[in-house]
This record gives sequence, C-alpha cells and structure tokens, in this order.
Amino acid sequence: MPPEGERAALAYAVPVDGRLEHGLSLGELTPPLVDAWHLEASGRGGVARVWTEGDLADRLHEAWLLRSDAGWDLVHRGVRVRGVERIDLAGDRAAERDLEVWLSWEGVPRLKAEIERWARLTGTSVR
Repeated sequence: MPPEGERAALAYAVPVDGRLEHGLSLGELTPPLVDAWHLEASGRGGVARVWTEGDLADRLHEAWLLRSDAGWDLVHRGVRVRGVERIDLAGDRAAERDLEVWLSWEGVPRLKAEIERWARLTGTSVR
C-alpha cells in the first residue's frame, strides 16, 4: 500500500450512503489476485471485522478505504470499520508480475494516466 501522503493524493470522490467521501477501493490497492478468501480489518478500538465471501477477490473493488476524522475507514458490505490500523487479506496473487498494455483508441492519455496511477498504488510493473 502506498504511504499516507501518496494514498491521500490519489484518493477521489466515492459515493457512500448518498454522499461523497474521498477514498480508494481495496481492489486498487492490491496487486492482481487470482483468488481471495479472507479479509480482516482492525480499527483503533481493536474491533476486527472479517469477510469470507467466496467471490472476495472480485468484490475488493466494492470495499472502500475512505478518509475520515479517524484517519482511514474501511467500508465493505454496509459495515464501516473506523480508524483502520490493520488490514489482512489472504489470497493468491496472479502469477504475472509485469503487465504490458497496448492502446490504440481515443482517450489514450487519460487511460495511460489511470494505468500509471493503478501501477503506483499496487506496486505492479506495467508497460
């Protein structure tokens, strides 16, 4: 996960419960995964929340790390863990470590910028 300053700079407006908050999805912060089976988040109060859906890897883009007065909150499936201090994710990373993307249509500069942003967030090498 990128350091706090970079993570905050890369956050964007996310609709949550009818209002906009600034954050990032966990799917943007993890390297490409083949499978995930366990997500656990602990907040400042030491309270942990565990998710174990069978399609968890596909749902990481529905889990949001959001800026708050407590630092960062994790919101997933209607549950909010305030002041997240620790996130544990168990899964299998995709075997590919270097990705190559070919572009040849409108919007290439914007798409390239988004690919570069995602690569910085996940620590993935993309050409």
